[in-house]
Amino acid sequence: MTKRVPILCLLLVLYACLFQPVHAEEIGRVTAVSGDVRLNPQGENRPLRVGDAIAATDVVVTGTDGHVTIELQDGSRLQIDTDSELRLSEYRLAPRPRSLIDLTRGRLRAIVTDTFSRHKESFRIRSLTAVMGVQGTDFLVYAEVSQTLVRVVEGWVRVVNVDPAIPQALILGPGEAARVRRGAPPEPLNLAAAGPVAFGSGGRLDLRARGRQAEAAERLAPDLRGTAGGVPPRPHPPRP
Repeated sequence: MTKRVPILCLLLVLYACLFQPVHAEEIGRVTAVSGDVRLNPQGENRPLRVGDAIAATDVVVTGTDGHVTIELQDGSRLQIDTDSELRLSEYRLAPRPRSLIDLTRGRLRAIVTDTFSRHKESFRIRSLTAVMGVQGTDFLVYAEVSQTLVRVVEGWVRVVNVDPAIPQALILGPGEAARVRRGAPPEPLNLAAAGPVAFGSGGRLDLRARGRQAEAAERLAPDLRGTAGGVPPRPHPPRP
């Protein structure tokens, strides 16, 4: 009987090691939040608070009054507006930086650090209609089922349709914007001439500088205010 006790203890230890909960690696933290913002609504479904950790594969959903800012480990910031759903599908810094963010719907502002800008298109955002490869930039994405709108504040963004059968790409620079519709290549938007663009159920979206959505995003990060576009200006590299 006494000989069985050590064996039983060993089995219990092995069981605990094998079946203990596995926690995904932390990739960032919440630095600002207001309104209804939830983490993994199909799973743990808990509200997010300032200081909460964000892990790889987490899903963040904002309600009609929800805004949240997430700072990733490299210092890049994601400012998520109301009525949005985002999944951090991939994020790593070594051996080569690589990030993939899936924006199912809603509005996102991404302020990307030089950690990723040194590696062309290593920071990507994917919607239902488009893929955006980022090169050291500050830009906004507005996504819905049938289209994606992109506006660049600083840096460069390469935009393509999510469908690999549509290979045409568009390079956007500071102050430029584009729309990507389902089944079509990206089309440039002349913001000065176009004015508000149809977006959402019967709504219109102002993509011009200092639009309502940009201002709402800036309220989440007051330390970034003070210049056009909401962030300190940086020299623009030549168009890729």
